[in-house]
Amino acid sequence: MYWSSQVSKLDTKLRAQHAKELALLGFQSEDSKDVKGIETLVKAIAGVSTTAPSQQARLSKGQKWRDRRVQQDAEREQRIKQEQESVVSDRVREDQQLERKLCPLGFSLKEMKPDGHCLYRAVADQLSLYPDFCPQHSYQQLRSLAAAYMHTHADVFLPFVAAESTGDSPTGKDLQSKFEVYCR
Repeated sequence: MYWSSQVSKLDTKLRAQHAKELALLGFQSEDSKDVKGIETLVKAIAGVSTTAPSQQARLSKGQKWRDRRVQQDAEREQRIKQEQESVVSDRVREDQQLERKLCPLGFSLKEMKPDGHCLYRAVADQLSLYPDFCPQHSYQQLRSLAAAYMHTHADVFLPFVAAESTGDSPTGKDLQSKFEVYCR
């Protein structure tokens, strides 16, 4: 008997908490038994009131203004999106011009993934077109070959690392360490 009264108290408390939470979601019902129905819960979660339209709370002027503002923003975003779709970007125009010039020569553009290795991927792709004349290398091997070449000709490449520095111009050891990091 003691347990059943505890359970019923906890059940009542839980139902009251659920009713409060549903009210926060916009659910309005005069009948407390109405909360039990699955259709009512679905409507409450969807934000649809189960009361008659005359019983629904009127929107405040501020809420009406906010709703109108949200709608205007959505319409503006839609217009911007449509305008952007209709505008041809400079890159597209440039690609089209390049295609017109490359097509008669039997060449075409190929998109490379911009991941920091794109230069080496592009060179490896072009070298793969001539397997009889060029040794085949992966982009990692090409990157290693380029770094090795830069190390053996450091005097040629060090001025570029110095020009890239900001603030104090590094000299000696600092410049050499920056160059080593650059060539990795």
